[in-house]
Amino acid sequence: MKTLATIFFLLVATCPVYSQDSPEIWKGTLDVRVMQLRLELELNPEGDESPGKLISLDQGDAEMVLDEFSRDGDSISFSIRKMGVEYKGKLDADGKSITGTFKQAGQSFPLKLVKGEKAKPTTHFQTWKGTMDAGGKKFDFQFRVFRDEDDNTTAKLDSFTERVFNLHCDVTHDMSDGSITVEIPVTKATYVGEFSDDMESIKGKWKQSGGEFDLNLESVALEKTREPKAPERPQTPKGPFPYRSKPTTFKNEDAGIKLAGTLTMPKDVEAPPVVILITGSGPQDRDETIADHKPFAVIADHLSRRGIAVLRYDERGVGASEGEFNGATSADLATDVEAAIERLKRRKDINTNQIILAGHSEGGLLAPMIASRRDDVAGVILLAPPGVNGAKIVINQSRLIAEVTGSANQDELDKQERLLGIAFELLKADTAGTDEFYQQFKTKAAEVMGEESKDFELIPQIEVAVRQLDTPWFRFFATYEPVPALSKTSCPVLCMIGSKDLQVDPKLNLPPIRKALTDGGNTDFTIAEMEGMNHLFQDCETGSPAEYGQIEQTISPIALNMMSDWIKKRFGN
Repeated sequence: MKTLATIFFLLVATCPVYSQDSPEIWKGTLDVRVMQLRLELELNPEGDESPGKLISLDQGDAEMVLDEFSRDGDSISFSIRKMGVEYKGKLDADGKSITGTFKQAGQSFPLKLVKGEKAKPTTHFQTWKGTMDAGGKKFDFQFRVFRDEDDNTTAKLDSFTERVFNLHCDVTHDMSDGSITVEIPVTKATYVGEFSDDMESIKGKWKQSGGEFDLNLESVALEKTREPKAPERPQTPKGPFPYRSKPTTFKNEDAGIKLAGTLTMPKDVEAPPVVILITGSGPQDRDETIADHKPFAVIADHLSRRGIAVLRYDERGVGASEGEFNGATSADLATDVEAAIERLKRRKDINTNQIILAGHSEGGLLAPMIASRRDDVAGVILLAPPGVNGAKIVINQSRLIAEVTGSANQDELDKQERLLGIAFELLKADTAGTDEFYQQFKTKAAEVMGEESKDFELIPQIEVAVRQLDTPWFRFFATYEPVPALSKTSCPVLCMIGSKDLQVDPKLNLPPIRKALTDGGNTDFTIAEMEGMNHLFQDCETGSPAEYGQIEQTISPIALNMMSDWIKKRFGN
């Protein structure tokens, strides 16, 4: 489930592949209003396995493989399915630049790519470390400083507390007064300090989002530099497996698309029950990969080891699945799940009377939607499901996350809620078109908030957030009420929400879910608030989405066992 605070990993486009022995380099800067992202595109020679990769220099040199592209004359287009990205551009006459439009999540940004050269190699020649106390939370930082053959200096920031590494930094050193300025573009943070007389320490201030904190650094010998290492993912399944795992496909006839996935089948179990895993919001692969976690692979592994078959699949337009994710609503995605049901019903090696839907986050919205209109769904597992409409979900999660992270004070949170309320009223009125929607939003905000409305025009994040709302998916999500479908779901239901889930708050969502199932006459439902767990069912400290990637655990064993025990009790052989 997305939050309004989400800034998508924005990726750039490609150009035609030329016959060459080494990658061709194109460079550009994507202005996403809240930040500017420097991008480097490497195109592989023809015949390579992939057309190339995009490197986001300001996001830890993060790489994303291009899925597909095409060229028709001077017209260039490409997509990155996992990110829901589309790009269309024109190659200029001399072949040295591409001018185009980058689209993601209903937003469009101009993007120009210029042919360039690969960055010059650098040498690591300094390391500095320090700990910053920011409002009671300590951040363990390391700066690795590099120099190229032209004596240009850059640095990489490693935040070991947050387990975020390789963030690009621009360094300015004034030799006249011994001062140093380090800018971290992707976080809009700046460090300003002064060297000691012996050049072995720096006394300075970290400045970010209006806050200022002391941060003193000390020089570290190169051999004592800490390795910037991503957190382990010990639960990710590794073979050999005590069950069969095989690729499978099924077709959504109405949509005219084929979806691809993985079916895991327990060995030595005749006609086992089968679970269809339904992912959360956004373009998701079959493992529901997030921050290198693969929660659906972990769930499938756990269940199949306990004698339960599992089908998980790439969403439409993602991975090996056909179709377009952009423009699809939750109702459209539900038809993909129903296509999976129809395919499983034709198999002879599973119990077709024991098909169970297990949906996470938005998937927990889809499962009752489907179960309420079909009699061939034997059970439903709801993992962090919404119990209210998406407008209420977003307003609530925005406040909870901001409170935990300390990113806004009470007045700012109140103002944010009022602005979101205005945006949602416009969505209900079906105001069409992103530009028209945003202009009407500004006009309405000025009417409702008076002089206060001038403030948000100065905050790019507000515009980005509001424009993200104006998509077919979000329009449906914001207004869809889960209660009617829940009240018509008569099969056994297991509902689980973490007590520290800030995205789908148990206090907001569990009561209406319980009431809907009760009022609908469901006699077999279990509702569990999972103590100390977040939206991904990780054992956590605060529940903030910022923790997801920091935690090595993918899913708590307690949550996994609750799912498998519930299934075995009702559908065990």
